[in-house]
Amino acid sequence: MRYALLFAFSIFGSCNVAQAWNTDDDRTRGEVQGLYEIRKEAMKFMDQWNKSYGTSYELLEPNSKTFVPRCIVPLRTAWSEENKGQRLADVSVICDKTNFPGMKRWVVVVPALEWDRTATAKP
Repeated sequence: MRYALLFAFSIFGSCNVAQAWNTDDDRTRGEVQGLYEIRKEAMKFMDQWNKSYGTSYELLEPNSKTFVPRCIVPLRTAWSEENKGQRLADVSVICDKTNFPGMKRWVVVVPALEWDRTATAKP
């Protein structure tokens, strides 16, 4: 009985920790590039695109398992080529030079979704 209660409490405790994580908490630190800065660059790209073309794309969260070395040059952004022009789109955040000798560059894909303007409410 005691072990069953301990197991139940450990599951509930780990669920609360997992729910508490979000991209805003993952900042660049030490040798690791944070997802906050990666998403921030993707948001700048998406905001500029929406204003320029009158679209209504909204950025989703990057994969929380993404782990990349710190970028030592400014990040770049572009549409991912695979989904260009579709309702579900991806924004690539690109680092051309990292601080890790084993990885010269990386690309992190941040998904986005275009909402239908004729719909009355967003889901």
